[in-house]
Amino acid sequence: MLELVDVEVAGIPLAGGYRILAVRSEVEGLQAAPFRHKSALVDGLLVRIAVVATYVLRRLLSLVPTWLGISLVAFLLANLAPGDPAELILNSRLEQPPTQAQLEQFRSANGLDNPIALQYLNWVAGLVRGDLGTSFRSGQPVLEEIGARFPATLQITVPAFGLALLLAILIGVLSACAASAGRW
Repeated sequence: MLELVDVEVAGIPLAGGYRILAVRSEVEGLQAAPFRHKSALVDGLLVRIAVVATYVLRRLLSLVPTWLGISLVAFLLANLAPGDPAELILNSRLEQPPTQAQLEQFRSANGLDNPIALQYLNWVAGLVRGDLGTSFRSGQPVLEEIGARFPATLQITVPAFGLALLLAILIGVLSACAASAGRW
């Protein structure tokens, strides 16, 4: 016997009293029929999309404090390293030890004379704008340095990823075969 029943998708009742056709059997109870009202299918799909979109958005928003925490730890570790960054960099660039005036000029030009909190805020603002700063070693923008080394990185990571994917598929197929044969 066919009858209309209320629908629940992913634990959420559909609004507006949408119903699907179902078959009631004396032995098995209520079973969903293979055919459904078109609007109930569309609305059910929309509800599922909304549930998944909400979950994804929540997960993406939880990344913001995580990234800020990681960036703060990285920044503090870099600033807690022993030695004065201005002195270390200028010693590597100049043939003679830097003068006090050169050190002060370098600190001022690179914002190293600002309080640590302001240095961090400036650093994060630069990251958000896509400005990764200037390499102290080469004097070039960091983004250019990364771009110059990116092709070599791809030459290593693409074959490694392909090999890992091939092995994962092979192990998955073997596991499925063993499980279906009753070995596990």
